[in-house]
Amino acid sequence: MARKNKKYFLSFVEEAILNSDYFGCVGGRVEVYSGGSYADDEIRFFFKGYDYNQKSPENTQYNTSKMRKWSEFREHWDFKNCTDKELKKLETIIKDDWYEIDRIKPR
Repeated sequence: MARKNKKYFLSFVEEAILNSDYFGCVGGRVEVYSGGSYADDEIRFFFKGYDYNQKSPENTQYNTSKMRKWSEFREHWDFKNCTDKELKKLETIIKDDWYEIDRIKPR
């Protein structure tokens, strides 16, 4: 699975947000594999990504600039083989930019 000097394989898994206080948020994990069949570690993400319209859910706006940025970020990292240095960089980026649990106020 891993290539020369690339110790880890990454896989993004988004999870359903069922708590209505957090509709509009995106959450999940990046599974980190180091050669086995099961993930050895995970990096959690959770952020306000889209504008949920509680009164009219069919008018919820999913195509926000934050969601476009997230798609590009995920596309860059998903299914990637990476080194220790790259994994540390990913952890830092997610912590700084894509983990807002402490900054999001429930409705």
